[in-house]
Amino acid sequence: MPNSASTPRFRITRALQQIFSPYAVSTETLVAAVVPIVLSNLVLDFGRERGNFATWLLISICGYLAMLVIPVLVRVLFAGKRLRPIVYALVFVGAGLLRGLTIFAIGNEAGVIGPEEWSYRLLGSPMFVFVSLSLVTVLVSNSVRASLALAELETSRLVLEKRLSSMRGEISRQNAEVAGRVSGLLSPVIQELMQNLKGAKAAEMGKEVQALRATVDDIVRPLSLDIAENSSDLEVAEVSRAKISLRQEFRFDANIEVAKMMLPFWSAVLITLVSTPAALVFYRQDALIALSIFAFVSAAVIELFAVVLRRLSLSTLPALILQLGVFATAGFASSYAIALANLEAGTYPTGRIVTLAIIIGLGVFIGQLRQTHRAATEDAAREVNAQLELLNSQARRELWLNRRRIATVLHGPVQAALYASAMRLAQAVRPSKKLIQTVTADLENALVVLKFDSIESPDLKSVLSQISDVWAGTCEIYLNISKSVYQATKKNALLSEAVVEVLREGISNAIKHGQATEIEVEAKIADKLIELSIVNNGKAPVNKAGKGFGSKLYDELTLDWKLSEMADGRTKFGAAIFIA
Repeated sequence: MPNSASTPRFRITRALQQIFSPYAVSTETLVAAVVPIVLSNLVLDFGRERGNFATWLLISICGYLAMLVIPVLVRVLFAGKRLRPIVYALVFVGAGLLRGLTIFAIGNEAGVIGPEEWSYRLLGSPMFVFVSLSLVTVLVSNSVRASLALAELETSRLVLEKRLSSMRGEISRQNAEVAGRVSGLLSPVIQELMQNLKGAKAAEMGKEVQALRATVDDIVRPLSLDIAENSSDLEVAEVSRAKISLRQEFRFDANIEVAKMMLPFWSAVLITLVSTPAALVFYRQDALIALSIFAFVSAAVIELFAVVLRRLSLSTLPALILQLGVFATAGFASSYAIALANLEAGTYPTGRIVTLAIIIGLGVFIGQLRQTHRAATEDAAREVNAQLELLNSQARRELWLNRRRIATVLHGPVQAALYASAMRLAQAVRPSKKLIQTVTADLENALVVLKFDSIESPDLKSVLSQISDVWAGTCEIYLNISKSVYQATKKNALLSEAVVEVLREGISNAIKHGQATEIEVEAKIADKLIELSIVNNGKAPVNKAGKGFGSKLYDELTLDWKLSEMADGRTKFGAAIFIA
């Protein structure tokens, strides 16, 4: 738990769903109920009635065992079934009634309980068992549900860690494998083209131009598409349900909100319910008045303390002591108020009222503390998983980007260099020595890129300059990139790479497929999005949706994109990229 824990808001609807559920007759609930059920006789009866401690311990244990009969019988007969709420309520009442009869019978036979107490036992025991089992059921339900939730979170954590570990190793292996494959296929082809260009005559340039284009169409484009499409996710072995290692450690030093532990209204309701049988016995015809005073005063006192202490946070032990003090004060105040009412039938001993109030205060505190602890532990576990999910996402993105980088290097600078070289040679009537040297230099640069020695995140301004240089003489490219876009891409390497690849692909497609000679590129930021626009004077797009590498790249890297024909006949490519 953190140094300060927040207590979830108590909801009666959720509590009722937990109370009237199979948890009500679960082994955990029936075992945990031994504490309040046995202690109630030892605290409230021993010392008030006749008999020694051993006698009352035996009576209380017999009463507890008798109480188990009906819940166990119901669980056996209706195993695995969820019964109606009224059935669970009747189980609680029936179990309490059987306990009361058992305690009265044994106590009367042992001479420690008088015959006049039969009504108190038959009324008080069902009410006390109903309240006790309800509180214990809520506690058990929260504990079991928290354990299951934490087990799920722990299993997810193990899966993520396993996936993250395997990805880290696979990234390097796959990157080297794919890079070696690409370089091995293309380097010899480009080297042969360079060798042929050196000794080629003007009349033979058509053959070399065709070879350049064939290299693009038959090798580069299919290879880049194959690499991109085969960047599948890594398989992760199954992980069985994990034992919870995110332990729900009980932290006494964690501060808790004192006021949220009290639940004034519901605490008063519980105290009043448990006191109802005693009120009927002690106050008889004035029982309703006594209970009304008791409920109002106890609720008012606890509420007053909750308001005064609403900003106070304490560690567990001081908070518990303070809560017991508040509930004891509520018991004293209730007893005093009833005494002031001067009810004729008698008075319920102040000590018993205070004891009941303290017991209820303890039960409420434990319940709220369990809620606080459960929420804090689950929040901590979710935070761990969120961090692991983020790391896992980064690893997946790295794996995807490394493969796509290779694919985009092929589809982008390598293909552009080959295609631009072919177009330059095709446009020249008599290729000069200088032109051939330029083409050769472009091909040599392509070879350098194909080594994949260092694939770094690109600088947007530098890449755009390179793109303009590559297509110089073939297409005029006009850039209008806002300063904020440059700044955003410098801060975020992945964003920079996405913007670069989208712009590169859009420009290349406009020239290659649309035969554009003029392109206007614009990029600006609006509402956490980088809005890209590539307008060209080329042919209208035939397939606006697209199924090739470019459209797949747009789908992966942009929030949305669109290819359309403008009113003036020009073609516009628009895309939006989210700034993470």
